[in-house]
Amino acid sequence: MIPRKIVIVSLCVFVIASVLVSSGIIYHQKSQADQPLDVEQVDIQMIPAWDIKIAYKELGTGDPLLLIMGWAGTMDLWNPSVVNTLAAHYRVIMLELTLDY
Repeated sequence: MIPRKIVIVSLCVFVIASVLVSSGIIYHQKSQADQPLDVEQVDIQMIPAWDIKIAYKELGTGDPLLLIMGWAGTMDLWNPSVVNTLAAHYRVIMLELTLDY
């Protein structure tokens, strides 16, 4: 039997991914000139979903790569050099699950 915590986290990730797809965030491509490659220079954006707003940062171009920090972590805990390296090859979307924004 699958542990309850794994089921809950999986459902949360599924719901957030569904919101991103339905809002067009995942499939919307911006030009290379519009996308900064330094995560520290990227502004936090918000997606309204039901009664909450989901915060995210987006940088780079290419195939989408969704970064979700662990349960109590924030997107600011990702190592900036790792995120910047990934953004050179992918369209990095970092989600904030703590709802503190």
